[in-house]
Amino acid sequence: PVELKKACWSEPYVDEGGGGFPMITYSLPLINDKDEVYAVYTADLSLDWIETLRQKSDSAFNENFMDVFDNEAKSHFTSFLVTRQGTIVAHPDSSLVMKASLKDYFKNIKGKEKRKEKIIKDVLEIGTDDRLYRLYRDKNESYILMFAACVERTDWLMVVTLPVGDLLWLLNS
Repeated sequence: PVELKKACWSEPYVDEGGGGFPMITYSLPLINDKDEVYAVYTADLSLDWIETLRQKSDSAFNENFMDVFDNEAKSHFTSFLVTRQGTIVAHPDSSLVMKASLKDYFKNIKGKEKRKEKIIKDVLEIGTDDRLYRLYRDKNESYILMFAACVERTDWLMVVTLPVGDLLWLLNS
């Protein structure tokens, strides 16, 4: 905020001194008449509520998926939240949260390294009004359909994956 001379959010971090919770900090520089930053006002925000919200969203999707198809189907839909730098902020696998990046997540994509890097780059460069759709194979040779979009207020990214087999099951039922 001092260099930019404007308000900004930090990258998420784990607050070691405050109980080990994931946090972000909003920083607002205070600027005098000479256009000099003389202080920075900060406010910390815990991110623990984001995972709860993500879980509710996934549960609602899976419930609706099963309702539509008479409880015969179970979707393997997964959503997760990523910062512009690729840090995973919310994910069903808690071992990835704040400890892994989008690059770590997609290391199991089948195919050439160049293709993996292209998918990661495409996700991280999504514009505010853009949507991204990609099809890839995972390490188990399953085809996965991925959707990604920008969450405008945070400039973070929501990534959703759904095995193509789930969609094909729908067509065959």
